[in-house]
Amino acid sequence: MTKSGLKSNAMQGYTICPDVVFFPQNGGVLASNHRAHTHVWLSISLFCVLAGADGPGPMQAANRTRFTLIDGLLADPTCVDSGEFEPIDLNDVASAMDFLARHMIVMNDRSAYFNFFQKKSSLLDKGHAGTFHQQLGVELLLKQKKDPGLWWSRQKFDDQGKIRNNLYKFVQEAFLERFLVSSDLKGKTVLDFGCGSGMASRRFVQSGARVIGVDPDERLLKEAEQACKKDFLPVLMKPKEADSLAGLQEQMVDIIWLADVFLFYFYPMDGGQPWMPPDRLLARLARNLAPGGELIVSQTHGFFWLAPWLGDPEHPYTVINEYTRKTYSVVPGLKEISQAIKQAGLAITHIEEVEPDPAGLNEDPKAYNFAANFPLWWAFTCQKM
Repeated sequence: MTKSGLKSNAMQGYTICPDVVFFPQNGGVLASNHRAHTHVWLSISLFCVLAGADGPGPMQAANRTRFTLIDGLLADPTCVDSGEFEPIDLNDVASAMDFLARHMIVMNDRSAYFNFFQKKSSLLDKGHAGTFHQQLGVELLLKQKKDPGLWWSRQKFDDQGKIRNNLYKFVQEAFLERFLVSSDLKGKTVLDFGCGSGMASRRFVQSGARVIGVDPDERLLKEAEQACKKDFLPVLMKPKEADSLAGLQEQMVDIIWLADVFLFYFYPMDGGQPWMPPDRLLARLARNLAPGGELIVSQTHGFFWLAPWLGDPEHPYTVINEYTRKTYSVVPGLKEISQAIKQAGLAITHIEEVEPDPAGLNEDPKAYNFAANFPLWWAFTCQKM
């Protein structure tokens, strides 16, 4: 029997999914579908079946998939479980193909396979992969029963309110520090939109600014007020009201600071439409920007969540399966965010793809080297046209 004949018969009408790549691992092979974010360890014997050849030993497999971003938005997004595992025995090819099909390694219907990569109709919809936010919603709300708002804050800050020693600290906080060093904020008013528990607001106040902190979470606004102690005006954002930012009134500010607002506030976990698209938000905020003032958008990069951390920790590489036509990530790409800025009556005066502080190399070499080669944030400095 030819190898092609063996493959056709052995796989019983299944074919390897077009997005699957294979890596040697633990005496076997890791099959990774980076579109589905699924990973299965295969014994050499089972891998040989997929390759259309005979192999030694028993057919075994182990699901190695875990939604790693539940650890935090800056965790390794590859979704590979790095813990110990015990493979299961697959006694015949039929059971092996069924197992691999359930984990998106093989398929027998191309149309059904690609139809899977659509938004969920609800968080209970198991027939579609869903967006990142929907997958996060399933993990937080259905599986782990966690408060999304509290989770958002705690994956970034510890119990004392200090930023955790991850890429938030070595990229986002480092960018803030560089901005403060290069800016004279004494006597100026800063609007910190999405201020959270006050990490940036507190630094603005320490630099001599008066701060208006805006957030939809009353608990976090109180934490921010306590952290700043003075020169801080809390404004509660009310998403369900016609003018969610009515509390700002007509107060004019010198600097508007937005950090990570487009990836969380405006995209509900059920996958629905954002309650305020980026252009409307920026246009609304620009009404409060004084002449000569600056609006700074510190935002996760357009391929955020899309780039698994692959390769050697010192020399990482990645694969990208979507960017312009997104079905998983909701982070705006360069075209979308630049158009939103223009439609809001603003002009971009500077763009930076933010690199991590070298101090991060000692804390997490893999994360640091990936962020140093593939920027995870970009920052746009804008002024009124």
